[in-house]
Amino acid sequence: MKKFLKFFLILILVLTGLFFIIPLFMDDSYSLKRTTIIEKDKAEIRSFMADFGNFQQWSPWAEMDENMTVEIKGEAGQVGSTYQWKGNEDVGSGIMEITKVTEDTVHVQLKFKEPFESQSPTYYAFKETENGTEVTWYMKGEIAYPWNIMSPFLNMEEKIGKDFDKGLKNLKDAVLSMEESQPSVDFSNIQETEIPQRNFIGVQKDISFSEIQPFYAENLPQIYGYVNESFTLSGAPTGLYFSWNEDGGTTNMAAAIPITELEAEIDTTLYSNWVLGGKALKYEHYGSYDSINLAHERLDAYMLENNLSKSSPVIEEYVTDPGQEPDTSKWQTNVYYLLDQSEK
Repeated sequence: MKKFLKFFLILILVLTGLFFIIPLFMDDSYSLKRTTIIEKDKAEIRSFMADFGNFQQWSPWAEMDENMTVEIKGEAGQVGSTYQWKGNEDVGSGIMEITKVTEDTVHVQLKFKEPFESQSPTYYAFKETENGTEVTWYMKGEIAYPWNIMSPFLNMEEKIGKDFDKGLKNLKDAVLSMEESQPSVDFSNIQETEIPQRNFIGVQKDISFSEIQPFYAENLPQIYGYVNESFTLSGAPTGLYFSWNEDGGTTNMAAAIPITELEAEIDTTLYSNWVLGGKALKYEHYGSYDSINLAHERLDAYMLENNLSKSSPVIEEYVTDPGQEPDTSKWQTNVYYLLDQSEK
């Protein structure tokens, strides 16, 4: 009996050791990718998928638990908005948060809480094709050590891949069934307002889209220095967009600072001056600058639905100082579309 117990204890120790040693040499990560083509506009699909309020319509897991509780927070389609769920053992519990939105992607951080804790960076990608919009659903994940010892028995490609296929089919059905007249964007943050006439001093230039942030970084500090010497600052740093060439990837724009009035002559060899104001549409955008395109999409859709026309330039007022606020979800940018009054 003693020999048996000794053998049994040694066997347990060996198996325990193997349980912790073998995973060190095994893969602990996985990735998934599924793609479909949907005969709808790219921007419309992106807006639909970025809105967690629509997720139940195409989620492959929604029907696994009809009693699942869902809580959605934040502005629809914006960085920082969240979708939190809690359900039965089939769906578990967790939270999704939008971390980045660009013209071609929506990035989501997926965190599972039950049945086990894990994180899976996820994103949706959109590409225009001759047949419609190519929609791709990506997900990366990790199986925590030492449970990655089970990875040979967990075919994630087969297990979750089927859910992705089903989800994209649900998505296609949901998007194609939307009424053509139904707005694909949320107008709740849009307000019609009157902007008081204000003077702006800045630097104007034709640049590519990729040069926008470096253009601000280069010019705003020197404009601030110049304004502080001779003028009185009256607001946040501002971007003035006089043209926007989507096909060419270029814009004619200005980095500008608002002042109270022209208290001195402007050095026109370096700076330009604009007096702007009047009736306008205002959109308060919260999130990183990468997702500002969603504000413009909503304003454009609002103007189309209400038969309005805008005049140049489009104004972006950067209310929050990124140097003082590291949380991008709290960055406030006021976007103004000046309304064209010539047809009134």
